[in-house]
Amino acid sequence: MAALVGADIFISNPDRKIAYRVLEAKAAAGGAQLRLNYDSRIGTGRCSGAADFRVLTSTPMPLQRFRYYHGARLTNADRNVEYRIVDVRSQSEVFIDAKAHADATAAKLAGQFPKNRGSTSMTTA
Repeated sequence: MAALVGADIFISNPDRKIAYRVLEAKAAAGGAQLRLNYDSRIGTGRCSGAADFRVLTSTPMPLQRFRYYHGARLTNADRNVEYRIVDVRSQSEVFIDAKAHADATAAKLAGQFPKNRGSTSMTTA
C-alpha cells in the first residue's frame, strides 16, 4: 500500500477520465481505501422527487448543459444504489441513462431517493 502514496491514479469510464494524487492508502476488504488530493464528488444535493429516469432536485448545478456531469454516477444517501448520469438541469433534475438503467422508473427511484432525506451525490466515474 505504501507504494501507492504519491502516485497519480486515473478514474475513468467510457465518458470520463480524471486524475488524482494518492495521499494515503490502506488495505480494506477486497482492495484498498485511498485518500485523494481532491474530493471525487462533483456535486451533492437533496432529492425533491422522482420521475421515470430522473431524480428531481432544487440543488444549483452551475455547470449544467456543458456535459460536465455526463457519465458521472448518481448515488443515494445510503450509497446502496448507483446510476449513470447523462445530463442535469440546475435546480430541476438529474437525467439517468435510460439505456443503461431501463428499470429506473419513478416508483423505484422514489424508494431509493426519498424526498429531502440525506444527500444525493454525483461522483466522477
